[in-house]
Order: sequence, then structure tokens, then C-alpha cells
Amino acid sequence: MELDLPLARGALDAMTTMREKSTISQILNDGPAAFHGLVDGEVSNIRLFFLDSTGSVGLIPSGDGLHVFSVPASCASLFSFPIDEDDAALIGRTGNGVAYIAIALPTGQEDALEETLGESGQSEGICDLSWHSVRRVGHLLSDDDSAMTTAASALLFWRAATSFCARCGAAVRPTGCGWTVTCSQCDHIEYPRQDPAVIVAIVDDDERLLLAHNSGWKTGYYSLIAGFMEAGEAPERAVAREVREEVGLDVRQVRYQGAQPWPFPRSLMLGFTAHVTGGHDSEPDVRPDGSEITNAAFYSRDEFAQCLRDGRIIASGPTAIAHGLIEQWFGGPYLHLQQGTRSADARAH
Repeated sequence: MELDLPLARGALDAMTTMREKSTISQILNDGPAAFHGLVDGEVSNIRLFFLDSTGSVGLIPSGDGLHVFSVPASCASLFSFPIDEDDAALIGRTGNGVAYIAIALPTGQEDALEETLGESGQSEGICDLSWHSVRRVGHLLSDDDSAMTTAASALLFWRAATSFCARCGAAVRPTGCGWTVTCSQCDHIEYPRQDPAVIVAIVDDDERLLLAHNSGWKTGYYSLIAGFMEAGEAPERAVAREVREEVGLDVRQVRYQGAQPWPFPRSLMLGFTAHVTGGHDSEPDVRPDGSEITNAAFYSRDEFAQCLRDGRIIASGPTAIAHGLIEQWFGGPYLHLQQGTRSADARAH
């Protein structure tokens, strides 16, 4: 069964040459003509979409899912706040030739945005506009919208945390159409950062899956063993180390399954499966570290399903890579089994 990774979908044209040869201000001033001679193919239109000060994206209903709310770039002149390099990023071009720019709204400007657009006549869909974390609803987006909002989330979280030069400590300014920052003192350029982390579905000889509860999670929530890679460490070695540290098990047959960004704020999740000896007459010796992991046990498919029905376990929602790995082991969807979870809730869990 192939992994379903909602935040690894879509294939936008990044138009990287624009980052070196233009600015957000120039693109907004010149419109599609700004791209002539700088990118292959045509840009037919430029549209803006919005993230609020918490990183949530403005979305509207679309069939059974959600769609990015966007407006023509000409609307930029209507807003009471400036749109320039400080709060925007050129995200990319979709297959139909539309270039999208993500706008980070100043704190408290959501209502003003809706009022301004309503008064200007650019109000299509605005009555249904709501703000959502991509972390929760990424699986409800189209491929293009998933790619756009994932990139925008990653960039704007990074920008919010990057105010000073790592080399000399001076203030930095946004450059590269939102994809870099440059030091105002020494001109050092910094690029967006992703921190690789591994996550692993571990099974024993009876094909039971290890599920664990982290001390920082809400009561009843169980998922897979995961952790950040250390400097100079190969992913497979990171899997073995994390499993040994957190639950005292030695794994083998570590196999890569897939990856997706998790820009909350800047992780890249690498998914694996692994095997541990035990089951039948020899139970694996699971030893939670008592600090990060407070409880862990192996579950058969029937036990897992019953725990979901009984409410003893709350499992990973559909945007997370853990959900795809668990579904791969389970053999199909499982959220509909979760106690008190209606079908609509399961889609947005």
C-alpha cells in the first residue's frame, strides 16, 4: 500500500530565476510583464493568497474539501498595509500559468482584509472565508493548494524566526522574493532551513505495531517513534538510535518509505518501517524511557481497531506522515473507527 502524504503533493514551477532578478514590489507594479524574458513560458495572471499572524491560511469550501482563497494582484493597492518584501513571498506558478504570492497579514488585519475586498467588489467566496492551519487540513486541499500552502507556511515561519545575521548579529532584510534574507552589515545570505526528523513504524514477528505515548501529548494520543537526526548521522542510524533511546529496542530491516515537509515550524519528516525480534512466545522487551515516552506497547490490527472504537487510543490525523505509515500497516483507513469521530471530523482531524 502506497503512503498517502498530503503535504508532499503538487509540483509548482518555483521560477527560481525571478528570485535573483526581481522583487515582490516590481512584480506587483509590472504584473505578468515582470516575468517576460526571466522565466520560460508565460505567466497569465498573478494572484495573492493570505496567511494570518498565527500561520493559518485563508481558505474557502470547495466540494468535499477546501480551496485557497486568492485575489488578483491588482488588489494589493487597496490594502491599508504595504505589501512588499517584508511580508510576502513569490511561491510559484501553477500548471495553468498563474503565479501566486503569499502575504503574511499583520496581526489583527483579517477583518480589515475582508472589509476592503468586500467594498472593492473582489468578494467572491469571501463570505465563506475561514482560517485554518495546514497542519490540520492539508489533506483536504488540492495538489496545487497543498504545495502552495506548505511552501508558504515554511517560508513565513522561517522568516518570523530569522531577524538577525547568524554570522555577525546585525539585522537582516528579506531578499530573493521572500526566499532569502541578507545581512544589512556583512551581506551574508541565509536560506530557509529544514530540520530532518525520522519516524518509524515498528512491527514484531506477529506483525503487531508499536504505538507510543509522548509525555507532551494529550491524554490518549498514541503515535509512532520519531526524533530529529543528529549532525553527521545517516537516517537509518537515527532510526535505530531513537528507538533504542526511547523504548529500549534494537531494530533491523530499516526501510525508507517516503518523506514530506512538516513546516510547523521547519521539519522534514522521513518515514521508515523497521522490524524487531519478538512475538509468538517471546514478547519484545519494550522499555519506555519514562521521560519522553511514558507508555508504549505492541498492538495487533484487531486490538488497534478495538482501542479506537473504545476510545482508549486517539491516533494520528490524516495530514501527518504517521497516519500514512499506520494505514500502510493496518491495510486501509482507520479514522472512521475512532470513538466519537464522525466522517467529517475524521477528514479534518
